[in-house]
Amino acid sequence: MKKILVVSDSFKGSLTSKEICMIWQEKLKKYSSQFSCHCIPFADGGEGSLESYLSYGGVLNEIIIKDNLLGDMKIPYVVENDTMLIESASVVGLPLYQDYLAPLTLNTFNLGKIIQFGIENGFRKFVIFLGGSATVDGGIGLAEALGYRFFDKEGKRLAPLPSNMEKIEIIDISKADSRLSECTFTLGVDVTNPLTGENGCAFVFGPQKKATYEQCIQLDKGLYHLSDVLERMTHQSLKKIEGLGAAGGLGLFLAAFHHARILNGTTLLMERLHLESEIKQSDLMITGEGRFDEQSLHGKLISNLISEAKKYNVPIWVITGSTTLKNTHYVDRIIVLNEQEIPLEKKMLSAKIDYSKKVDEIFQELVKFQSSE
Repeated sequence: MKKILVVSDSFKGSLTSKEICMIWQEKLKKYSSQFSCHCIPFADGGEGSLESYLSYGGVLNEIIIKDNLLGDMKIPYVVENDTMLIESASVVGLPLYQDYLAPLTLNTFNLGKIIQFGIENGFRKFVIFLGGSATVDGGIGLAEALGYRFFDKEGKRLAPLPSNMEKIEIIDISKADSRLSECTFTLGVDVTNPLTGENGCAFVFGPQKKATYEQCIQLDKGLYHLSDVLERMTHQSLKKIEGLGAAGGLGLFLAAFHHARILNGTTLLMERLHLESEIKQSDLMITGEGRFDEQSLHGKLISNLISEAKKYNVPIWVITGSTTLKNTHYVDRIIVLNEQEIPLEKKMLSAKIDYSKKVDEIFQELVKFQSSE
C-alpha cells in the first residue's frame, strides 16, 4: 500500500489547511484499499500555526479584547505547560483589517495587550508566530502596550503610529512592565527578510497592506531610524537580522530588549509534529499554498519540505492556485488548480471545488500508475 503524506499550507482567503485535509480524507474513502493518506494541517509560522500546533497537543483558550475598529475580538491562544502560544495573524492579521488597511496608522498594540494578559496570568514563556499581519510598525504598538513610551527630539510624547517612527528620538523604558525581565520570547517567522532595505518588510510586504510606493519609502525610513535608536540604546546590530522583517517588523522590540529568539516557524512546527519521521516513511508528499513563487523557496513551508523530501528521496508535488515557477527543478510536479484566464476573485471562489477535482484526478492517475507497475 502506497503512503501519501499531505502537508499543505492554507490558500489564503479561500481554503484553510484544515479544509484541505478534509477534502483528502473524503476522497480517500474511495481509494482506501490502495493508498493510505496522512493529512497534517500546517502553516509556515503565519496564519494557521496554532491549529497545526494543536494537532499534536496543547490546550486552546480564548481572550476577548476591544479594538477601536473591529469592536470585541475573540483571540485564540494555546497553553502548553508553562508556555503561552500566540499567532499574530489572529490579532493583527490582514483578513481581519481588509476593510481598514492604513499602513501609516495601524499598529500592533493589541498584540502587546495579549502579551500583557499572559504576564498578568503567570506566563513567562511566550511563542509568537509572526506572519500575515496588516501592520508595518516595527513593534511600537506592542511596546506601548507593555509600558514603553516614545518622544521626539523636543520631548513631545508620540503616539505609537507607523508614521511617527522616523520622529522617535527618545524611548522611555522606565514604565515598561518589570516582569518582562523574567520572560523569554521565541518568534516563529515565515520569511527570511531583514527589517529594512529593498528586501525589508516595507518594500516587500507593504504593497499587500495597501501601502503606496511613497508610503513604503516613508515606512522603510522610519524602520531604519527606529532601529538606529534601538541599536544605540542596546549596542546590538538589528537591521540585518534574518527574519526580523516578518509581520511588519513587530518583533523588533522583543529582539532588542528581551533577546527574543527568531526561528523559522516551519522548522519550529516540523520539530513539534515530528514531521521528518513522517516524511521518511512516505512514498509521496503533496504540499501546496495559494501562490507558488520565488518567495515560497525562501523560508516558507514548501522550502523546508523540499529540503526534507530530497534528504529521503521522497517525490514532492505542489498544488497551487497560481505559480511563476512552471519549470522549477526543486519539486517533482506543480499542479495549478485552475489555469483559465479568469479574475483572481473568481478563482478564489471556486478554489474548494477546483481542489476537490484535482485530488480526484491525482488519485485516478496514481491508480493507473500503480496498475502499470
